Amino acid sequence: MMDNVSASPVSLQDATCASGEDRFGSMSTKSHLSASNQFPCYPKDCHPGDCLQPGFHPLKPGLHASVEPEAVPPPRRPPGSTAGWLFDEIMKRVTVRWTEDKGRCLYAAVDLEPGDIVFIESPNFVSVPSLDPRLFEDLKAVHAEYPMELPPVWHFAALASIKFLDDVRLQICKDKWTPCGDAPPPPSQDVLRVCSALQLHQQHVDPSDYEKLLLCWRYNSFGHHTDSEGLVLYNVTSMMSHSCGASCSWHYGEGDSYVLRARAKMRAGDELTISYIGDEDLFKSTDVRREKLAGWLFTCRCTRCSMDVDVARGFRCQVCGAGSSFFKTEHVTKETTASPCTVCNTVPAPDALVHLVELEKQYVERLNECSKDDLPDLEAVLSEALKVFQGHWVLFSLQSMMFEAHRDAGRCHEAFDLQMAKLQYLRLVLPLPTYTLAWCLEEAADLRATSVGLDPSRAAIEVPSKFTSHQRICMARMYEDAYNYLQLLCGESHDYARSAWEKFWNVNGTTAFPSSQQTGTLGGGQ
Repeated sequence: MMDNVSASPVSLQDATCASGEDRFGSMSTKSHLSASNQFPCYPKDCHPGDCLQPGFHPLKPGLHASVEPEAVPPPRRPPGSTAGWLFDEIMKRVTVRWTEDKGRCLYAAVDLEPGDIVFIESPNFVSVPSLDPRLFEDLKAVHAEYPMELPPVWHFAALASIKFLDDVRLQICKDKWTPCGDAPPPPSQDVLRVCSALQLHQQHVDPSDYEKLLLCWRYNSFGHHTDSEGLVLYNVTSMMSHSCGASCSWHYGEGDSYVLRARAKMRAGDELTISYIGDEDLFKSTDVRREKLAGWLFTCRCTRCSMDVDVARGFRCQVCGAGSSFFKTEHVTKETTASPCTVCNTVPAPDALVHLVELEKQYVERLNECSKDDLPDLEAVLSEALKVFQGHWVLFSLQSMMFEAHRDAGRCHEAFDLQMAKLQYLRLVLPLPTYTLAWCLEEAADLRATSVGLDPSRAAIEVPSKFTSHQRICMARMYEDAYNYLQLLCGESHDYARSAWEKFWNVNGTTAFPSSQQTGTLGGGQ
């Protein structure tokens, strides 16, 4: 049982082995340590297995907390603060359960309103090359000689964990899910090659430990938001499952903290899920999303992926030419079925269905050859694609490239029309709050403002003569909608939300808050 967490965080500068000796200290000094590596507070004498929840062992199914966490509000912090919470503060907001199909999962211990902060967690470790530039360069040299299966950033994170972390935090890393389970994994050829090239045996590095940590980082870490070669690993956060219609959203906070927010209204006991893939990929078809997720070694069976109809895969009806028929391919049998046309209720004949699926494959391949720098080619492909698709992610991808081409060339009207077509698709496929949807709204309003000579980032001192009342209303509505989404996703004080609100303010010609603030619907008050 873990006592109340009161110990101060252990800094990387103080991280030593149990014996007090620096882990493979001859490889480099600790003068390169980053100030961003701040940790959550754990008691120094706690057992690593206690670092999840009192009474719950992380590796044994069926053992749950002996006492359910007390339903409490978030800890008191200065307004807008995104500093990491103490471990026991986090565990009063969530609970860990073992499930037969997914293993450890995270659930809400309290009722949550849209936009509420669920918890804020500091990293267990932040791996960036500046921690040990010499080690990183050595790994790059090994990779350059003969490419490793995983890039050097993953190997660096594993070795940096051994070098810099104390025993408790090192065990937290090792506790994370890997395909090998509890058993020590046999070292891969890449690990053995690195150990030999860098003479890690002289530093008492166990190749099996190295392999285990390599897998832990591979399957549980996040990309660093400012360093493209950096990785971040969290403790509680790593237990969240994926969903293509996730119940939560997240953003980075102070000191690389992970800020988790409820994306919709939730009850205590509801599962906390996030998306493992990027926003843009969430608007693609089920088969594409599952392919993107294959690297995590599971087949997604979330609510969206299990639906009979895939609304991101619409084909134009070959009978009436006006409606859409939505295709869905079964994951195991690879059998494709089609829904009746939304207008004439016709179901595509088997031979027509096979032909359309083959056309779809060709368009996906053609899409990879397209570029926003070749607008005539894009227009030709889109013209033909519109004869095949209606409400399909391929069309959305083509329209996105064309939008960028027109926007970059200053053709605001054409770019605006494409953005509105994208908005229609986004709202149909996934109406939940997403950054993609919010920014699509904000950029559409920016285009309309630019087209009439208005700078939405500055208060309008003199309104352009061609700026009509109707345009003002439409622009203000889009900025307000963008703000409403963003304050749910990242809080009203975040720069993303403030940008949309300031544009709403400037275009609307008023200092009034958007209606969501007036009616008190802001989530979490952050």
